[in-house]
Amino acid sequence: MPGGVGGLPTYFYHWNSFQGYDDAFLNRGTHAIKFGFAFERMLLQATALTDPNGIWFFSNIQSF
Repeated sequence: MPGGVGGLPTYFYHWNSFQGYDDAFLNRGTHAIKFGFAFERMLLQATALTDPNGIWFFSNIQSF
């Protein structure tokens, strides 16, 4: 794997963050109604050039 200045990174990170929020408030005299909604999806995907098929760990041969 080449390193140093101009070398390729070992890991490539792809980050996605989707967010959506909405709030509503209604006031009529002494009465108040509040509504809310939130949605979030965060995804981090790391791809390693040194481990293209991933890294696998097994505690023993039987679990393999």
